[in-house]
Amino acid sequence: NRGLSLHKKCEYDNAIDDYTEALRIDPKNGNAYTNRGLAWSVKGEYDKAIADLTNALRIDPQDASTHYDRGNAWYGKAEYDKAIDDYTAALRIDPENPMAYGNRGSAWAIKGENDRAVKDFKKCLELLPDAADAAEVRKKIIDLMEK
Repeated sequence: NRGLSLHKKCEYDNAIDDYTEALRIDPKNGNAYTNRGLAWSVKGEYDKAIADLTNALRIDPQDASTHYDRGNAWYGKAEYDKAIDDYTAALRIDPENPMAYGNRGSAWAIKGENDRAVKDFKKCLELLPDAADAAEVRKKIIDLMEK
């Protein structure tokens, strides 16, 4: 819990130390792997993040949030196919996750798969029609449809 508090205070190195200690005590603590992976991601240490998130998924392969988080780490590394795979896995488990649709749509767009991107962005908007990011998503849809 202290690691979570440090994480919220943006003290990522200290949070990582606490998550590491939690894992020393209980190597099967999936939450500690996930949280440490998120801290690594924020620091731009995507390989370490992916390793921790993969360990968390070994413990609980049906954790949609961890698939989503690992997708974000793959995205950060510009490994868009792997990011898409993880966002898709997250959506198989939780088909109502608007951010997984939005992020997968962004990955599709980068790959030039505009039809797929538009479809995902539309689903994101359907699930979050009044979100603050809705205007940005609508703009992405219009830009892609004009290409």
